[in-house]
Amino acid sequence: MKSELMSAFLAEARSLWKRRAHDAATERAARVFLSEGREVFAPADQALFDAMLARLDPPAGFESWDAWFAYDAAHPMPEDTRSDDEIIDELQRKAGRIPLHDAADAGDLVLVEKLLADGADVNAVWDRGSLQWTPLCAAVSENHAEVARRLLDAGARIAGPGITSAMMSAESIALAELLLERGGTLDDVDGMGRTLLARVIDVCGSVELARFLAARSSSPTPEQAKVYERCARQSTPELKRVVAELLARARA
Repeated sequence: MKSELMSAFLAEARSLWKRRAHDAATERAARVFLSEGREVFAPADQALFDAMLARLDPPAGFESWDAWFAYDAAHPMPEDTRSDDEIIDELQRKAGRIPLHDAADAGDLVLVEKLLADGADVNAVWDRGSLQWTPLCAAVSENHAEVARRLLDAGARIAGPGITSAMMSAESIALAELLLERGGTLDDVDGMGRTLLARVIDVCGSVELARFLAARSSSPTPEQAKVYERCARQSTPELKRVVAELLARARA
């Protein structure tokens, strides 16, 4: 790993820590620590450093990180020979990612069936910092409708306490229809206060999907209307028209 890359990760970790995105901050800090050692952390990083260590297992043969530091305090951590991808994979597994997330993300229906038959938790939560990702979220985000349907049949929750609403990742009418049929709602919002429709407007998504969602959305409250107007400012003319029609309908 390159020190310049790790410096960028440490700067990002500090920024996330200040914004109280602690899980994401410690995940990035761990990549720096495993590559560069603890010497690159400043005294002001102590809280971040302690939280990061709490997520990592100590080296083999040591009961704790304190034991490791006491034994080898004068030397940096030995070079980690793993690739970035291997380190990220380990951290993600510790954050709750299971093989069912991977199979759903890949759209591998055969493997999804096998994992479910073996007892995989259909509502397992992968903590991605700002997202609490279930296998259903993974399937929906990659537009794998048949996998999403199978997960729903197996009891996958669309939304609820401690999980990110799978509805927020729908990028096709087929998936939006499926989730609505299974009890999903268009009133769910993300961390920026956007409904699925507002998100489609904001990222300049499908006009057809936006019109489908707008036709099924309830009249926005004044606060929601402000979100739609904000999202439409930098959007396409077609999507701006969808917002204008939705707001006009609400005022009628």
